[in-house]
Amino acid sequence: MIVVAGSNGGIGKFLCEKYRSLGESVQSFSHSEVDVTSIPSIHEWMLRTVFHEDISLINCTGYTNNALLSKSDPLEWKKTIEVNLVGTYNLLHLFLPLMREYGFGRIILFSSVVAQIGVRGTSAYAASKSALWGLSKAVAVENADKGISINCINLGYTDAGMIEKVPITIQSALRKDIPMGRFAYPQEVYNAVEYFRNNPYTTGVTLDLNGGLV
Repeated sequence: MIVVAGSNGGIGKFLCEKYRSLGESVQSFSHSEVDVTSIPSIHEWMLRTVFHEDISLINCTGYTNNALLSKSDPLEWKKTIEVNLVGTYNLLHLFLPLMREYGFGRIILFSSVVAQIGVRGTSAYAASKSALWGLSKAVAVENADKGISINCINLGYTDAGMIEKVPITIQSALRKDIPMGRFAYPQEVYNAVEYFRNNPYTTGVTLDLNGGLV
């Protein structure tokens, strides 16, 4: 079964709709339903949910607040870390025991090209997303013998998700920096997720999906 955390965003919503159209069993929640920074909030949702033994957890949750670090709001900076990194920890902390009990698990996290190339005003977002690389490697080693894999997709700019909040003029400038000259299609994100879901020997890996943007 598919569990999508962050189903209200562009990528999360697309994946939910895609998997349901294919007849997959899907459970999902949005930030208005579950606060990933709160373990009790996630746990309460899990108690109301029926899980199968073949869980694929896809974490699409995310938060960002753009500002130069020297001018940033400390509370907003901390919130970005809390949602993107601590929220991921909270999900794994609760789902891993279930996966270990079942002897199966696929975990897909979304990191970002922003953490690789350096973008002004994204210090909190970049810090939170780059931390997922180390987190996934450690979790991979800890759970590889339990039939559980965990991998990261370093996502570039896509035609869905946070890019929708970016002004059209800036989107045009971003496309010019991408060798392929376009943003990723949601279907291409789905294809990357499916690669990790269907290759159990691949774990602790980060996959760049960015159209050649480095």
